[in-house]
Amino acid sequence: KGQMEFAFISNLDDLVPGRFGILEPAGDETISSPALILMPGVAFDQSCHRIGHGGGFYDRYLAEHPEHETMAVAYDWQVLENVPFEPFDIQPQMVVTESRIMQQEKL
Repeated sequence: KGQMEFAFISNLDDLVPGRFGILEPAGDETISSPALILMPGVAFDQSCHRIGHGGGFYDRYLAEHPEHETMAVAYDWQVLENVPFEPFDIQPQMVVTESRIMQQEKL
């Protein structure tokens, strides 16, 4: 499976169309210190579990790099009562929607 890297950008001008026309960083400067990682998702629950896009890229990357802060941005309609999850799934520390902020429950 593919490997994921995160790049530093200072503004949207640092992005260029890449594969499938999706904007991506133009440079090759990758992050080397803790950063905020925005995690995508199809659906979330109020405990910040998420259904991703099925590749496991973020789960694998964040399991190897736990120093990063994580967050997801979603619409209210993407937040369900419960979503299925596995023990190896990495949750964002918070999910922000247009009307609320949900944080991971602390053990």
